[in-house]
Amino acid sequence: AIEYAKPEDRGEAADRSETLAAFEEPLPEGIVVARDGADFVALRGANVLGGRVRVRPGLSTYLNDPSGAFKFELSSIGSYDRSLGHQTFLQAESKLVAWENVSDVTQPSNSALPHVRTDIAEYKRASKFKLTRLLVNNFSQPAERVYGRLSAGIYEEMFSGFGGQVLYLGQDGGWGADLDANWVKQRDFKGWFGTRDYSTTTAIASLNYRLAKGVTATLRAVRFLAKDEGARVELKRRFASGFEVGAWYTVTNGNDITSPGSPSSPYHDKGIFMVMPFDPLLTRDTQAAGVFALAPWTRDVGQMVVSPGDLYSILERPGVQMHERDGLSRFGDRDDDYDLPSLGTGRDRIWPDLAADDFFGARRAAGNIDWPRTALLAGGLILGSAVLDRRAFNFADRHKDSRLVKDGVRLGNALPVAALGLSGLFAFDDSRPRLADAGIAALEAGALAFVGGEGLKYAVGRARPTAGLGKAEFHAGSSEDRFKSFPSRHTALMWAAVTPYAKEFDMPWLYGVAAITNAARVGSREHWLSDTVAGSVIGYALGSLAWEARRESRRGKNGPALAVGPGTVGLAWELP
Repeated sequence: AIEYAKPEDRGEAADRSETLAAFEEPLPEGIVVARDGADFVALRGANVLGGRVRVRPGLSTYLNDPSGAFKFELSSIGSYDRSLGHQTFLQAESKLVAWENVSDVTQPSNSALPHVRTDIAEYKRASKFKLTRLLVNNFSQPAERVYGRLSAGIYEEMFSGFGGQVLYLGQDGGWGADLDANWVKQRDFKGWFGTRDYSTTTAIASLNYRLAKGVTATLRAVRFLAKDEGARVELKRRFASGFEVGAWYTVTNGNDITSPGSPSSPYHDKGIFMVMPFDPLLTRDTQAAGVFALAPWTRDVGQMVVSPGDLYSILERPGVQMHERDGLSRFGDRDDDYDLPSLGTGRDRIWPDLAADDFFGARRAAGNIDWPRTALLAGGLILGSAVLDRRAFNFADRHKDSRLVKDGVRLGNALPVAALGLSGLFAFDDSRPRLADAGIAALEAGALAFVGGEGLKYAVGRARPTAGLGKAEFHAGSSEDRFKSFPSRHTALMWAAVTPYAKEFDMPWLYGVAAITNAARVGSREHWLSDTVAGSVIGYALGSLAWEARRESRRGKNGPALAVGPGTVGLAWELP
């Protein structure tokens, strides 16, 4: 297991630093060429805690402006970093623009939200040389695996302010939760010490969870710069080279309905990002990396201030490197490779076998089912509920303006997403095998319910209640959404997700939670009652089958498993 530093360990580290400093030969004051990673020019003095100067090129891109699809800015960025005392650091950064065409944008922003980002052209037009960061950060560790940061100064080109962050890291670094809050004020266009009238308080509550195969999922609940509130989801993958690629998507109450959004489809901020480490490109080790982010539009909705020093990002890379060890452990060339408890997520090594295991397990479980009786029971439930289709629709139509019904519809529609999202987290938690297996079964059943449900919708072509054609109107093979009523996909997904947990942990009350989704789909008048019953039957059947398949796999009654050992590779079966 990993042993983390404790707050009292700082004294020992400081003593060691002072001892080492005594043997450090002082360097003369002045500018010297440095070969320290990606630093091109460095300033060193006699004090080992002295400042450092760095000069690097900068590239910023902006897409899909009405005056041109691609806008860019090339610049030279100079930075100065210095320790001011115990765990307190000064950061200063300036930028000299060499070539840009962002200032060519003459069309004013059409955003109805506060212009926290869409006035970018005004910032580029006002000055070629500006101060982009002047910041003091203080870092602390109040307890084991608890870290803090306080910051004040100029955060970025558009905002200055003060705030802080608190991070808690889970054991072995597999997850982290943090809260980051800042009061910020908008800077003026010239980019020095002037400000504009706009100010706000932002808050970000984040949960980071490291999955298998280098994948990290991040969920943030945010009060954004434009005072809109909502959530941001990020998903990224880190490869063995250190290269990272990911994407983000935000949903807020900002209601950005001006172009590219519309009243019927408000714009949501989204994009992709890449992190390219410089280490493979240089002759010496470095922690430096280039970060590139691309968004289809520069808008004000869903925008966050640039972090003065995100604690999870700072601590994430050492944690990943610690789990990777020498980078060769997954070759299986040592007997103890698969017994080491801290080699990343346990699912890294067994995930490729799960699909094969569960296929054989599902085939075995399906052979024990009395299919004629099951089909008769399912058909009876669906046909019996069809008798109540018109009555249930009329009830929902009479109460369509009820606040309780509207809230219930929102809750019921969100439950399948929440259930499958939690299952994704549980599936990679190898510390609780039963919970992990239930999560895997829920994901497998959910995937089958989604694919199977779409196929049935196309094949049956039943008209939705809102189509106004009656409950007995069918257009098989139609691609129109109004003929995709049977079965309800939401209920199929929800019942598929909860059934493995209900069976594994003997929690039948979860079916009552799933029934909320049934009520929501009827209450929204998107489905007939019998559509939701059919979805429940499909979801329950697939969830039960996936759970049985996982149980069979746990017992070893499955297909071939790949066995890798010192100098050997083979296939192994365990037969009943």
